[in-house]
Amino acid sequence: MLIATTFVLSAFVGIAPAAQAAANALNVSEILKAFDAQGIPLSDGTRAHTDLLAMNPNTPVVAILKLPGDPVAVVKSQMPDMQLSAAQKDAIKAELKARQDALIPTIESLGGRVVGQYQVAYNGIAIQIPRSKLAGLAQLNAVVSVSPVQAFSPAHTTTLPFLGVPAVWGGVPGFRGEGMKIAIIDTGIDYTHANFGGPGTVAAFETAFANSALPADPSMFGPDAPKVKGGTDLVGDNYTGLNTEVPDPNPLDCNGHGSHTAGTALYSVRVFGCSGFTSSQNVVTAIEWAVDHGMDVISMSLGSDFGTTADVSVEASNNAALAGTIVVAAAGNAGPSPYIVSSPGIATRAISVAADDATASFPGATMALSTGTTLTTINANGISPLPTDALKIAVLRNADGTPSLGCDPAEYTNFPGGVAGMLVVTQRGTCARVA
Repeated sequence: MLIATTFVLSAFVGIAPAAQAAANALNVSEILKAFDAQGIPLSDGTRAHTDLLAMNPNTPVVAILKLPGDPVAVVKSQMPDMQLSAAQKDAIKAELKARQDALIPTIESLGGRVVGQYQVAYNGIAIQIPRSKLAGLAQLNAVVSVSPVQAFSPAHTTTLPFLGVPAVWGGVPGFRGEGMKIAIIDTGIDYTHANFGGPGTVAAFETAFANSALPADPSMFGPDAPKVKGGTDLVGDNYTGLNTEVPDPNPLDCNGHGSHTAGTALYSVRVFGCSGFTSSQNVVTAIEWAVDHGMDVISMSLGSDFGTTADVSVEASNNAALAGTIVVAAAGNAGPSPYIVSSPGIATRAISVAADDATASFPGATMALSTGTTLTTINANGISPLPTDALKIAVLRNADGTPSLGCDPAEYTNFPGGVAGMLVVTQRGTCARVA
């Protein structure tokens, strides 16, 4: 399934990733150039996106600082048996947090504040800081890189029949995920629904919704519930991506997307409110939660178009996979444009599948070759009916012997024996306009 997303410039403005510097401070000029290339203002004189030209220098923006040192997931992947005891995990987290805490006074001296810390799937600090102070972050010696916080949106849910998902749901027992712990990072889950072991009544949902900031009914949500075994709400009902998160322990779905994408023994980690967007900061926090709670699978039907490997959610996804968690993420809903696949779906260790819709742009044709093989091709000229007789192939070539684009009429007339009645093959491309 593909993701449709919009980058909310006024809300999630962060500094672009810079080259890593192991022991030295990041190059400020590189940060400035990266901002200029993205159209995001750093200081007076840099090129600004039109939506940001009037932004006050004191407007708070969010960025994530990566620190040196491997998080728990990476350390676990390096163990011979890929196992760490609870005490070992706690020791790693404590050591990384101590290093992070040591930076907090410096961050605060620049007018910033910490809004999140990561030690499990990522080693870093999420901070909010006035826009005018962004360049100062690059001067912190203990910082490996500085990354933006992106805006993520839920993916479409209309593609499931095209993917054959219902057939999998009704397939052979033992191949449907029985016993797997799956973290659905999404809009939450309606644990009152009959499909998840709830009563399946309007009254049950309305009662749960009226108390959605309180712990959920343990008969429908928690270790003793039939389907939804746990989870958390990282943002709250009123979160839209433009305001402050208000976490609570109850990830009841008031949007519907998360419930639609859910399936078996589930843990719902809510990163969206009832409407709007979420941030990559929240997604990394959710991945941290999933890895820290021993999930077998992470499912994310969300993302941000034109994904980049510098996105912190991509690195967190890769680290989670290194630790043995299967990470599945949507690829995007934005069409077949180059580099359009969204993050975190572009993570090299995540499973992500993209496809165009079922509408054919050109009619198809099948060619049976004399070698006994067949080729599925495009009938670009729309010929109808297609010939059924055997045809000889004429490959047009340039003077150096390479396949030609077939732009010069002389290539056809000068072909030995002519091309009449033959199947002509040319290099795919575009011919220059002729006056």
